[in-house]
Amino acid sequence: MTQPNFKIDSIIQIINKRRNFESWIRIIACQQLINNKKQFEQSLKRFQKNSIKIINKKFRKRINLKRLLNFQIKNQLINRYQFNQSKLIQRKKRCLQFQELEDQYQLKQSWLYNKKEAHTQFQLNFSQKIRKIISKLQRMK
Repeated sequence: MTQPNFKIDSIIQIINKRRNFESWIRIIACQQLINNKKQFEQSLKRFQKNSIKIINKKFRKRINLKRLLNFQIKNQLINRYQFNQSKLIQRKKRCLQFQELEDQYQLKQSWLYNKKEAHTQFQLNFSQKIRKIISKLQRMK
């Protein structure tokens, strides 16, 4: 046995009371309009929920892309900084090496000239070699 539909029963009671065919048609049309309105409202709610979900997904994608780009940019900057730091360290090392060589050169040159034990040709060759080394080191700076 099916359950009685109270809406239909109430409609039938109204029709029986009024016994008017036009009122029956109006009531059915109103009920149909109400049903259509409910369906449209439900479909509108579904559409709104779906559109909000889509907008949120796009927004999250944009945020994730921005985060990824920021991360990549930070990594690039860190790499550049480290590279520049290594270059500076190498330059400092070269400068220190140059200063040490220059000190050694000055010491040996003064020792050779002061003692006058070495041959003059040897002194000239030695000083030329040292000058070449110094000029190369200066170019490397």
